[in-house]
Amino acid sequence: MSQKLSIRLSLNDDLRNALALLRQTRYPFLKDDEIFKLAFSKLFANETITSNRQTTVSNILSKLRSIDPNFAKDWLAERELDVKDMDVLTLCEMIIDLSKKDS
Repeated sequence: MSQKLSIRLSLNDDLRNALALLRQTRYPFLKDDEIFKLAFSKLFANETITSNRQTTVSNILSKLRSIDPNFAKDWLAERELDVKDMDVLTLCEMIIDLSKKDS
């Protein structure tokens, strides 16, 4: 027997604006609750499914390396990390560390 989950959210101006933008640009036929379900599903998939997480990091690194082919290679080697082992938080840590070195 499955239980239906119920969540109450308080809509503030920022959230209303975000929903309006999503309806105008991507999801014109979805109701607010359907947009929330879709957003939570995508967030869950991106954080939980390894291949999704790696694709995001790989895409970002690929873009950065199209400008600088050696971007972060030393940083990864120092930490004995492979791009496949990185998640978004590690990517953020890397970018912060590298931006401090450039300062």
